[in-house]
Amino acid sequence: MLHLKRGINIGDHFEDESVHDAVFKNPMQDWYYPLIRQLNFDHIRLPVRWSVHCDDANGHRIDSDYMDMVAETVDKFLDMGLSVILNVHHFRECAEFPDKPENTEKLYALWDQIADRFRDYPEQLVFELMNEPIWNVEAPVWNRVQTGLVNRLRQIQPDRWLMIGGVNYNGVERLADLEVPANDPHLIGTFHYYLPMEFTHQGAPWTTQYVGLHDIRWTGTPDEMRFMNANLDLAKAWSDKYGLPVHLGEFGVLHTAQMEDRANWTRAVRTGCESRGISWSYWELNRNFGISEPDRPALRQPLVDALLKD
Repeated sequence: MLHLKRGINIGDHFEDESVHDAVFKNPMQDWYYPLIRQLNFDHIRLPVRWSVHCDDANGHRIDSDYMDMVAETVDKFLDMGLSVILNVHHFRECAEFPDKPENTEKLYALWDQIADRFRDYPEQLVFELMNEPIWNVEAPVWNRVQTGLVNRLRQIQPDRWLMIGGVNYNGVERLADLEVPANDPHLIGTFHYYLPMEFTHQGAPWTTQYVGLHDIRWTGTPDEMRFMNANLDLAKAWSDKYGLPVHLGEFGVLHTAQMEDRANWTRAVRTGCESRGISWSYWELNRNFGISEPDRPALRQPLVDALLKD
């Protein structure tokens, strides 16, 4: 029986833009496994950028060595008794779905191969169909693509748990626009939560609107809590409407914010989810938002306590 409750993302590894694993920003390190087990997470989310590891001139064939590396990592976590959420991450081609039908076919071809490779895996392996369809993909277009993908995967894996999410980077406010395939009890809705972005992404160098921000506070004022609770209520309402579980796939605060505020916000999101029966995967283990130092198992204890201390 699949049971997701508390999980962690392995960030900046397989979703790295590089095609060479030796220069990934965050190469998989042996200490990840015992640390994650020690902290009693019950699942990991494994983001994978398949789209730069395939031969588009040959039916989008995924590089076999890359597929083997992903499978080896999945196997290690499953062997530890953890569930694994495996996704398609950073599929930038989705921005041109309406104008380039071949991009839809590429997504389908990738999932055909993934589903075939992991055909006989236990239900503890969950397929998340796409991470964060970006802002300029309209909901009707994405719904058509995603529903088609669900139907296609059901021909290969009729009972696999599939995570489906909405547009605008899996924004919680866009769950309401999500078309849910009928009569499929093995679906999980997913959303991401980084609000307010001015706080969680202050100083983020990969942005234009937040890179210059600093000293933005979050202290859990009544207004801040009302805003957060209203958003989490949207996810709970979606789950209640469809009778399906919902999962928070990413949430976290960049290291540029004050640690006390990071911990307070993280605890508020975590407890808000758990009080509503929403499972979660924190972003991330050991990079910019991480609960550990990048190169060694040195925990940032306030964040760990915010996530795991009841």
